Amino acid sequence: MSKIVPNLWYTDKAEEAAAFYASLLPNSKVDSVTALPADSPSGPASSVKVVEFTLMGQPFMAFSAGPLDAFNHSISLMVQCDDQAEIDRLWVALSEGGKIEQCGWLKDRYGLFWQIAPTVLGEMMKDSDRARAKRVAEAMLKMIKLDIEGLKKAYEGRQRLRANLISSRPPFRTFPPLGRSAARTMPRRYGSSAWSGPRAVLEVAGQRSPNARPALRGRRRVNRLAGTQVRRPTAGRTRVRAETGIAARAVSQIRTKSSSHFCLPNRPSIHGWN
Repeated sequence: MSKIVPNLWYTDKAEEAAAFYASLLPNSKVDSVTALPADSPSGPASSVKVVEFTLMGQPFMAFSAGPLDAFNHSISLMVQCDDQAEIDRLWVALSEGGKIEQCGWLKDRYGLFWQIAPTVLGEMMKDSDRARAKRVAEAMLKMIKLDIEGLKKAYEGRQRLRANLISSRPPFRTFPPLGRSAARTMPRRYGSSAWSGPRAVLEVAGQRSPNARPALRGRRRVNRLAGTQVRRPTAGRTRVRAETGIAARAVSQIRTKSSSHFCLPNRPSIHGWN
């Protein structure tokens, strides 16, 4: 039965190259080395070596016949690996003395181009879900040495899901600066254990402290000061609003007394409530 045998033209060291490849790949060997017994354009008789070798069961032939056309990307040998350890081993061995490139390509020390790829890559690229195949292709094009785990993440969409989760997180909300009088009576951190008396959830200009404790319930009382309305709603939290459109900078503090009233820190009450 007829068969195809790839033929490789090396400037020199064809025999050395064949032995090197056979030492790395299973089911591989150098079958024979024969000197060409006649003169040729490449040199006198016996100067050209014809090497027959087998790589992973596939027969090859190689010449050491002097310079002609250099190897290029038009022809490369692809090795399909079952696991990442095999990819790593061949990548290190074949690239030593050569050059590594994008997408699993490399040039060995003899100038021949190789592709070291996982077996699952072809299966992913042929998936009927073309969105999955596209994610795999985009991930592969960003790699140098191919990474099976990275390709699987792209195939399953785990990278995109993580990115969506990160982008969907609400931004951290900061508090507006406080006046000196309020800052003197406030602890360093909102809602921390530095509160004296009952702890409350504080909202300043519509922004709530993420560390605040649940507020106490009680009767609604209103204290107006300089156009600012301070409320204690029965829903269980204190709101500071600016009815005049000016951002509120007052801070309320709940005190437990028999009268259960409100007051602003370091500010007098204008309604006579003590």
